[in-house]
Amino acid sequence: MGTKQINKVFKKLITEFPYMRCSLMDKIDRIKYPAIVQLKCDGTYRSVVVDNGNIEIYARSGEKSNLPRFADSLKGLADGVYIGELLIRGMEDRFKANGLINSDTEPRDIYIVCWDYLTLDEWKEGKSSRHYKERFQKIINNTIIDCVDYQIVKSLDEAKEFYKKVVANGGEGAVLKNLDNKFKNGTATDNIKMKEEAVSEFKITGFQEGKGRFVGTLGAIEAISGDENVVTKVSGFTDEVRDYIWNNRDKLLNTIISVKYNGVSKAKNSDKYSLMFPVFEDFRPDKDTADDLEYIKNALK
Repeated sequence: MGTKQINKVFKKLITEFPYMRCSLMDKIDRIKYPAIVQLKCDGTYRSVVVDNGNIEIYARSGEKSNLPRFADSLKGLADGVYIGELLIRGMEDRFKANGLINSDTEPRDIYIVCWDYLTLDEWKEGKSSRHYKERFQKIINNTIIDCVDYQIVKSLDEAKEFYKKVVANGGEGAVLKNLDNKFKNGTATDNIKMKEEAVSEFKITGFQEGKGRFVGTLGAIEAISGDENVVTKVSGFTDEVRDYIWNNRDKLLNTIISVKYNGVSKAKNSDKYSLMFPVFEDFRPDKDTADDLEYIKNALK
């Protein structure tokens, strides 16, 4: 059982860390111009909580990160919560960088790219009445953290041009936002994720041994959606990742992974959906819940 299910029975038994999720392109009509479009970072999500000089760093799941050197580099930040993604300078390989950041040994050259700021009271409440333009100004004017690349756009065409440049430079995508959006814990209908390829999160339920040259190691991951309506077998691993997964099956079972896919289909004699051409994208230790069927379908739009 996840945190949300437990808290439905025992109200606020487990602390839920606020997270505002983006909607998909089916909500693009909610955007009002001028709007702001930002680079979609490919690091690992973190909230940096600064309270009276004390700095604590949390993953999306609420797990506290032990990164003392990085925390020291943030001294001088004003109280509040800085929301963004951790990356390693000079390392373009997302899998390796995120693996190092989430390892037991803190790597050097960690930095954070931020896109939102909340006061401590807003963060504790999981909502803010302030417009995004005001919250983001706290990031733009900051000299200690990095601000996400952004552009103010007057139309969807301008946003698409920004997105195309991001993809052309090897980036993952972009996020289009209303300047007056208000932070809430949940899915925001005026924050739109712009991506060409669909990527959703699934929970690992099993592992299949490979055939041929892959005998004795991983062949495919068995995975399921959060509502258990989509089941899939995921492949597309490098040899390094394949061996890592096979040797850490007990540790990885029931954890969350990102999966890239081209479509969703339903077999004639089954009540379950499956993914078309599912490919492993990344481990998601910062998440503890998988996406549901509706989100998985909408990600393709």
